[in-house]
Amino acid sequence: TEPEYLWAKTPDCAVLRNTNSRKWYGIIMVIPASKLGINSDELIEIVNVRFIKGGALDFAENVPGIYPAWHMNKKNWITIVLNNTLSDDQLFGLVDQSFGFSISKNTSR
Repeated sequence: TEPEYLWAKTPDCAVLRNTNSRKWYGIIMVIPASKLGINSDELIEIVNVRFIKGGALDFAENVPGIYPAWHMNKKNWITIVLNNTLSDDQLFGLVDQSFGFSISKNTSR
């Protein structure tokens, strides 16, 4: 997927969109850590991805490096801090899963 930079005010923010369904499956951003409840004003890189409908909050509460989605529906999206807390395999697995949720019923992968 080619990232889309949609907002001039946030040039470091990119959307990942399924080219067939046009649905977003990820958003890459830089935000203050305090937005996630982390006791720091350090700027951190995150990616928001879709998650199993209704299961995001429970998952985010139990996995280090994953938080309830910042600036998205907290029931269906999670925020992953890009600080190597998750392995590359875990991160890419969650991104791939999110991509799968962006496939409409009339679209093949």
